[in-house]
Amino acid sequence: MSEIKEMTDERSEGAAGETDRPVSDQVMQKVHEATDQVQQAATGLRGRVSGSLQAQVDERSSQVGEQLAATGRSLRETTGELRSGGSAVAADGVEQLGQLVERVGGYLSDSNADRILADVERLVRRRPWAAACGGFVVGLVASRLVKASSASRYSQHAGDLGMSGSSGRAWSPAESNRAAPTPAGGV
Repeated sequence: MSEIKEMTDERSEGAAGETDRPVSDQVMQKVHEATDQVQQAATGLRGRVSGSLQAQVDERSSQVGEQLAATGRSLRETTGELRSGGSAVAADGVEQLGQLVERVGGYLSDSNADRILADVERLVRRRPWAAACGGFVVGLVASRLVKASSASRYSQHAGDLGMSGSSGRAWSPAESNRAAPTPAGGV
């Protein structure tokens, strides 16, 4: 802002002397007022978006928590059937899994967005290797999902266009990446 003021001052002094100085001061005042209004609007918008996002995270985590708690209860209820069927070891494993799922569900139901974020941050700081492994697993799953969806999309698109490979199958992007066979002479 000071650069604009200096440039305006230099132009005013060079063109008409000191008489234009109040006009440049008025322009600078209007620029400062506009800047303040934009900053206030941005702060208000950020607050509304943050509040809306927190409310959505709170609502979704409560829904997921309730579903997980119900799933945990169902798992624990099946342990009686496993025990009566003679699978005590399996029943113990399912019961422990049910308790864990129910605890996670209770945590999600009772926690708000700030608490969940603080707990995730604390976990990442205590065990950065766990965060790296989790990120790797999430990335791997995401890449497999993208690959599976793109392969089916390409085969469907190729079938719509009537393109097919030498075997009569629909063309796939994997076929275009294969190297062409080289002649026997190695040329």
